[in-house]
Amino acid sequence: MSYTENILVTGASGVVGKALQRLDKKQVYVTSADADLIDYDATLRLFEKHKPRSVIHLAALSGGMQLSREKPAELFTVNLMMAINIFRAARYFGITRIGCALSGAAYGQSTNPLACEIELHNAPILEEDFAYGYSKRGIDVMVQAMNKQFGMNSYSFVINGALGIDMNFTPNKSIVVASLIKRIYESKQNKEEILVWGDGSPKRQYTWAEDLGRNIFWCHEKQTPGSVLNIGTNEVITIKELAVIICQEFGVDPNRLFYDVSKGSGKSAQLTDNSEFTKLSGFSFMPLRAAIKEICSEVNDLTFN
Repeated sequence: MSYTENILVTGASGVVGKALQRLDKKQVYVTSADADLIDYDATLRLFEKHKPRSVIHLAALSGGMQLSREKPAELFTVNLMMAINIFRAARYFGITRIGCALSGAAYGQSTNPLACEIELHNAPILEEDFAYGYSKRGIDVMVQAMNKQFGMNSYSFVINGALGIDMNFTPNKSIVVASLIKRIYESKQNKEEILVWGDGSPKRQYTWAEDLGRNIFWCHEKQTPGSVLNIGTNEVITIKELAVIICQEFGVDPNRLFYDVSKGSGKSAQLTDNSEFTKLSGFSFMPLRAAIKEICSEVNDLTFN
């Protein structure tokens, strides 16, 4: 059986899901409009309708720091419930190959600058994103348990920040880079200060969505059952460096950036090491500056409606 035929891809409306669609239109791409994955019966009907051979599970409830502060219970329960129903439906229909997207938030504080896969379950997850982080770590536990008890062939892959024109730019739901692009773009026509929360020192990793899409398809075909792979870039950038680059791409004076330390800087994301993945796949990544340039060149008012 080929696992790259008739794949059911959840979360198709997200930035990574849309990148997968651009790369391979033949697969089955579904969104929350097709089925509420929190509802087991609706999930069963989805599988019955499309009869997939395998699943790439991208769907997630996620957002920025404010969402983590305001709705931790929803972040934890919704993400786990969706994954549980995906596995239950897959078992019902005899599907064994499921690839599950995790996040760098699933890592605790690493003793290394970049966390490798063996550290995934080693340290507690702290601060605002603990609920989302533990939901994603719990999905990897589910992968291991399902493989062990039911002979499934599932695996996990870790995505860091996904960068693309299809990012969610909605206030309070967007990641930092999308929020900055929106704010700086909309400030092009005035001379006011551009607010950046915190001092700009936290570090982030962002990967071009098409790179992630290509990597995910490789994982679905090649990755060892039960394994975890970090499939995002190793490139690291501070929020301040990111804001300056976006200003330069839009022709905005970076001196207009105002870093409001009263808002709190937040913590650096747990950065991930892709050495194992690149050793296995031989893939390289689009440089972050080039990816930001690509997005900024396509942004227009319609993006933010």
